[in-house]
Formats: sequence, structure tokens, C-alpha cells
Amino acid sequence: MPVVMLIALTFCAASVAQPAPQDGGPSRALPRSGVAALGERLAALRPSEPMGYFNLAEEVAYEYTAEPPRRLARTLYILAFETDRRLRETAAAPSHPALGPSAALALADLSPDADERRWLRSLAHAMGGPADTPPPPATSQAPRDLALALNRFRAGDARGVREQLLRQGRPGAGRDLLLASGLPAADVDELIAEIAASAPGAACPRCRNERFVRGKPGDAEAIELCPVCKGNPGPGLRADRLASTLRAEGLLIGLRPQSWAAQTFLDGGRPLRDADPDDLAAAFGVDPLATVWKPGAGDWTTGSWSRPDGAEGAPAAP
Repeated sequence: MPVVMLIALTFCAASVAQPAPQDGGPSRALPRSGVAALGERLAALRPSEPMGYFNLAEEVAYEYTAEPPRRLARTLYILAFETDRRLRETAAAPSHPALGPSAALALADLSPDADERRWLRSLAHAMGGPADTPPPPATSQAPRDLALALNRFRAGDARGVREQLLRQGRPGAGRDLLLASGLPAADVDELIAEIAASAPGAACPRCRNERFVRGKPGDAEAIELCPVCKGNPGPGLRADRLASTLRAEGLLIGLRPQSWAAQTFLDGGRPLRDADPDDLAAAFGVDPLATVWKPGAGDWTTGSWSRPDGAEGAPAAP
């Protein structure tokens, strides 16, 4: 074999062996190495410097994905807001812009709950931040595909919705989509349990899941409701389970209700939360006066927050 051809084949094989980026994303994830000397930096925070809390919160939120550090990031954002607004009530007002709107928006980015995200964005707007505009259309087709699969599930196609729940390549991906849409966790778990218990691919023997049949004696063009399944060939869902699937579909496709009745159906009648900045610390169980970090015997996870006078910090009443 000529040397030139051998080199060309070797180059092509090496090119094929390189993994291509998936879904148009970056070829590799940005490295996360944690926050160096985190315990020492926490102990160095002072309520007279609110930006220190905010900057450290941003680093922690970026570098860690586990829940304990994320909880620390939320606490730091809240303390940044609380120390900043207390300073603004005195003559020593900071020169930087108020941290309240930025802290609320950062907390919204960390929240897995759709209702909480809406409340935090409204809170940011109430404190002078940007207005809470409707989110742009999702670039991913996954929510709409899952909504269509739920629609087919009501017609008897349980296998299709099971496949769609795992379409993202890992168990629980479909559950994450449903939670991100705003459906309560209890409804999500009940819906998934209902799907898991349904017979895959069950079909009405009369209409084959078309819901209607054609033709009557003497009238070939007539259409009537299927006499076997009564137009409901899918699983025999109770009224509340049927409502859950319809609510999930509406939330997944970003349905924006035009009436109070439709809104009540989508959110289940959950009470609205006032956009009051005084409620922010209490909503996350943070003592707004416990601004001093006391190191523990081990790493940063063994430390605790206390007030400047030495009193132990206590969670605010929710």
C-alpha cells in the first residue's frame, strides 16, 4: 500500500475515533475544582462588606452542584442582601448598586421549583430589578415530546410515554422535566406510578384506540363513539389522575391561561406569595443577623453562623 494512502487512512481513523460534541454543545465541560480555602474565606466575611458574601456565593454556586454547597450559596446570597440593605439604612451606604435584585435572581437560578422561581423573579422586580417577563420558548423539544407522549398515554399507548420518560438518556430525566414545568412533586410521582402500572400497548379491540367507529347499517359515512371503550381506550384513570395528566401537558407546552379557572386548574389553587423583601430570609430559613462564620473542628461543613454579639444563629420563622 502506498505510504500516502496509509497516512490518509490513519488520519481518517483517528478523526472517527474522536467523540463529537453532542447536541451542538461544547466539546468538554468547563472544569470545576471547588473553592480554595473556603473555610478561611467564610471566616473572613464581615457584615460591613456585603459584596464579599455575594462574590463568594457566586463562586460556590458555580463550582459545586451538590446540595450542601448550594445551600451555602443560598445563605450567602441572602446575607449579602440583608447586610447590604442594613448598611443603606445608615450613613455608610455602599457605593455599589443595591444587591437585593441580583440576589433574588441568583436564588431563582438555583431553585428547582417553578413557583419559587416565579416568586423570586417577582421579588427582584419589586426591589427595582428587571420586570418578570415570560421565559423564551424552550429550545429543547423534550418537554413537547413528553406532552405528546402523555396525550397518547390517555389513548392507551403506555409504552410510548415510558420510552419518552427515559428519552434523555438517564432514569429520572422525565421526572425532572415534569418537576421543572411546575407540577407538584406528589402529582409527578403519582402520575409516573400510574404510567408504570399500565399495560403497555393496550388497544381497544373495536376501534383500535381511534375513539370512534365508522359505518352503520345503511349509512357507511356515519361516525359514532366506540361502543366498547366509550371513546376512552386508554387506562381507566380516576378523575384526579386524568386532571394530573392534562395539567402536566399544559405546563410542559408552556400554556398561559387566560382565565382564573384555567389558572386554578394549572396551579392547583396554590396560594400566591407576596413579593415582600422581608420574607426572603424566612422563606429559606436563614437568620439575617447571623452574619459571622465560626469555623468548626473539620472542614467548612462543620462550621456554623452566629451573630456578631456571639449568639448562635437561629433559622428565621418560615
